[in-house]
Amino acid sequence: MSEPFKRPEGQIDPKFWIDGRQQIITRHREIVPADEPLFLLRARDRNALRALLAYSDACCRTGCTSEQTAGIGERIREFIDYRGSHPERMKEPGSSYRHSANSENRQAPASAEKSGNDKAELGGLVEEARSTGLGLPGKPGDAA
Repeated sequence: MSEPFKRPEGQIDPKFWIDGRQQIITRHREIVPADEPLFLLRARDRNALRALLAYSDACCRTGCTSEQTAGIGERIREFIDYRGSHPERMKEPGSSYRHSANSENRQAPASAEKSGNDKAELGGLVEEARSTGLGLPGKPGDAA
């Protein structure tokens, strides 16, 4: 397993960081316009790794630069490591406690129900990640 990911203060990922109220692309120091939508995936989201794999596949098919595909590969490795190291933190998107005027309507996260299948699912996702050709080492069990 690689070193745990530690994000420097203000940095979102290696390409973007927060500078005051603006997102800046580190390579070009270009300010992302306030009217440009952004999409953020967290490693604890059970669907995030699948989304990264689909994005990686699309980038490979459309001929993205090697720098872009290497960056995606690194994010995939970090997401796999996180999932293997923190299965108790994994959750379905939108399953955080939902508050309403009536506290009886609160719903607990679904992560506890799914934890039994997580190792098998992670193994399948690691195999899928390896098939992308991004150079992921080891065996599926190594990620857990």
